[in-house]
Amino acid sequence: MRRIEYSAVIAAALLPSSALAQSNIDANNKFAWSENSGWTNWRDANGTADGVVVSATFLSGFIWGENVGWINSGDGTPADGIHYANVNGTDFGVNVDCDGDLYGFAWGENIGWVNFDTRSKSPDQARYDAAAGRFRGFAWSENRGWINLDDATHFVGADTADICFAGPNCGNGLCEAGNGEDCVSCAEDCNGLQTGGPENRFCCGDGDGDNPVDCTDSRCTTGGFDCTDDPVCCGDETCNGSETGCCCELDCGAPPASEVPGSTCNDGLDNDCDGLADCDDPDGDCDTEPICTCVPTHDNEKGPRCSDGIDNDCDGPIDGDDPDCQ
Repeated sequence: MRRIEYSAVIAAALLPSSALAQSNIDANNKFAWSENSGWTNWRDANGTADGVVVSATFLSGFIWGENVGWINSGDGTPADGIHYANVNGTDFGVNVDCDGDLYGFAWGENIGWVNFDTRSKSPDQARYDAAAGRFRGFAWSENRGWINLDDATHFVGADTADICFAGPNCGNGLCEAGNGEDCVSCAEDCNGLQTGGPENRFCCGDGDGDNPVDCTDSRCTTGGFDCTDDPVCCGDETCNGSETGCCCELDCGAPPASEVPGSTCNDGLDNDCDGLADCDDPDGDCDTEPICTCVPTHDNEKGPRCSDGIDNDCDGPIDGDDPDCQ
């Protein structure tokens, strides 16, 4: 097992500090069990002010074990801003990779190093299941043995709905082939034709359907469709897919103070992180945007309406730019 040299810095980091953020661990699901250490509480350090926080790329905060004392999962300030290096006692902690797998180390004075890189134990490696909002698998303490994160009844959950984790987001206007989307699983985002003569069929995305094609095929990026073969992952320095400044400031930068007319009033996203999107957001000047003041006269663009210079169905594109006319 890889070891990190103990230093006085670690000892100083064992006591909770108000510099950490409020825990987002579920109040009703906050305990994990270890046969040799008993129950560990991941939420309530310093009245939740210093409990564990799950972010897109790392954990931070303190776990309390009645039999082993404090366990530090990381201070929330990895040197590169993304992942703890885990090469010394000043930049250590538990990381979250793009698949939700955990790796890196937590430290407790009475338990020693706790290794979360248990991928060799697949499929029971320690991981955060963003879809279920809970931890799974097992972490390993050389001094205390396995810590069970996998129990069906007693587990550690977290409220991470506002965080962008890896995975497709069907309906966001981007065919995320790198995360498994295709015209079968998400026809809304991924272009395809699966009826008619076999020679005319195609399916944009990750390989499902009849005559699958990847995003380099021009049909995947025409007719109002967009497509990427690159996996969407917060922390990869590319703002794409469902990522925004609200859920992945690492990649997308800080969010704007309000919706931006001419730019964000028709993108389907809550760009300023206030829970409202586009025309429903009273911030900014979206109420002056044509898309927000438009009164539809038809539910689509067809025939003569494809050349009248009017957005008849109020979906934004006009005439030949509207997929209805293509």
